[in-house]
Amino acid sequence: MKQKQIQQIEREEQKIFAMKFATFFFSILLCMMSFTSASMTVQELISSYSFDYYGEQIDITSISDSLSSNTLSFSVSVANASGGSYTSYIDLEDVGGVVSGSSVDSLGSGGGSVRINIPVSSLSGKSQFNYSLRVLNDKGDLVYRKDDFVTGVYSYDVGYSVLGFEDYVLGNSVWLNVSVDSKVVGREDVFVYLECSDELSFVEAESDFGLGVNVVRFEISDFIVESRCVGEFDVVGILIGERFVEVDYATGIYDYRDYAKGSYLSGYDFRFIDLDSDNLVDYLEFEFKVYAISSGNYRVEADVYDSDGRYLWSLSESVVFLQTGDWEILIRVNGSLVYSMGANGPYTIGAVRLIKDDVEVDVDYDGYTSNDFSVYDFERGMFSDLIVEMEVKDGFVNVSVENIGREIAFGFWVEVFDDRDFLKRDYIYSLNAGEKYISSFVYNGNFDLLIGVVDMENFIEEENESNNFVTWRPCVEKVVNSSWSDWAKGGECLVNGTVLQSRFLTEYDSGFCGDFENVTYFEYGEEACDYWGELKKHDKGRQGSKGIDEVVYQDDFVEGYGAYSDIQGAYLKEYSASGWKGNMSWIIFGLIGLIGILVLIVGIFVVFD
Repeated sequence: MKQKQIQQIEREEQKIFAMKFATFFFSILLCMMSFTSASMTVQELISSYSFDYYGEQIDITSISDSLSSNTLSFSVSVANASGGSYTSYIDLEDVGGVVSGSSVDSLGSGGGSVRINIPVSSLSGKSQFNYSLRVLNDKGDLVYRKDDFVTGVYSYDVGYSVLGFEDYVLGNSVWLNVSVDSKVVGREDVFVYLECSDELSFVEAESDFGLGVNVVRFEISDFIVESRCVGEFDVVGILIGERFVEVDYATGIYDYRDYAKGSYLSGYDFRFIDLDSDNLVDYLEFEFKVYAISSGNYRVEADVYDSDGRYLWSLSESVVFLQTGDWEILIRVNGSLVYSMGANGPYTIGAVRLIKDDVEVDVDYDGYTSNDFSVYDFERGMFSDLIVEMEVKDGFVNVSVENIGREIAFGFWVEVFDDRDFLKRDYIYSLNAGEKYISSFVYNGNFDLLIGVVDMENFIEEENESNNFVTWRPCVEKVVNSSWSDWAKGGECLVNGTVLQSRFLTEYDSGFCGDFENVTYFEYGEEACDYWGELKKHDKGRQGSKGIDEVVYQDDFVEGYGAYSDIQGAYLKEYSASGWKGNMSWIIFGLIGLIGILVLIVGIFVVFD
């Protein structure tokens, strides 16, 4: 139930965020529409803003451009410069992007002249360009920028023109030929950009260009295998030196599996495993698809990152023996580990390595990115347990939160209220098992009640939720007496026909402030009893303040004794006893006389015999 509530809260938060974003987006759109009554495009809107910047270190007095030989040159006049080293850039807006040239110069306080060159071989053939000038000091800080410059109109021979492409298979390799018409002689690095399934990559080669048509050859077999694509590959651009040319060429259909030179990683997947059907994931299972060119002992290693690129853990499967063919290697991660990391999906598997017989045979740095998921979908395993305590001491309210559980707790609040208002709120990013967090604030003496709550939102799954709440009240002593205890007999009936007895009461603080020491008072007395055995007893009522009992004994009338107490003013009972008592002395003397007569008679008989 709690898990569903958490998931519902997360879904509601996502809805609120989406609504806020939509409101913000449409607000911006309305503003744009109000600005663009003449149907201004977004690009035109951006272009309408000025990004010019004029610092205090340098002044630019003029800038001019010229074309000479195979170079487009820019002359910049500088005045009033703070002495130092400066880097100046010219950024030309060309077809397919920006072409830049730069120059590093040391300028004195009087300024000087700066010259920046851009070879025409890097240009597309346009006759005129918009450009900007920017200047950085030796610390890399921008000290000047000015846009919206326009060059003169020039005619020049483009350094390199792409004439066409050709792809073909030779042996067990795929090749791509690029035909280039060169107007210059020189060595250049050439990059060809290819795309498959929205994944863009490149192959490169170094070529010595002569005048006329040149053919640059690229082997693209490794790219095809690394792409894990089956189908056409699109050539979308070529970069020769500094010149980038957009192109649109589709190769033939290729299957990466046909050109693999060794065993390779062929794909990825992941799934949730719920073994006990409790709607919580017991294992996050990663699947690595492997094509084994030859049999051997294989294993997979990979690193797992969260959506922010933070390293989480490494995956490694023990060695498995694979025959030739397609296989799947599965690696499971305990759901409680995923939960303990506190990082929602998607997760990215990076730097996946396939190892055969202790030799790395394939590596995929791009790896795989999973779908979105929440850590609250996973089993908790060991739980944290947050307990909050509060004390007021030395003029401060001290609130402590301790994790007495067995697992770390991520992201929760500890809050303090009084009986009228909110007082303090602290956010705790994480609290390890056994760790304690203490927050203090001044106690002003005006609180009748303080309430401390940890994890009120109930984001943390705990072993015990009942200790997340604590209250504190100022303690007021209230001294009261307990009731008298029952009389307790102190022993057997004494010869004088009485028995000792006692009872007690306790003086204590009913406010339980903890500083009051309890005091116990005792009361002692004697009660009449039958030393020889009681025959009859009945109540004769009361006479004044004395209770009168009539007791019949075998021996004689026995007088009761008044009780006494160490409690001043305590009400005490007095007892008096009355009744019949036998004339025991006459009976005793009679028995002695009878025995004497019997002895005398026995003696006479003995003498006369």
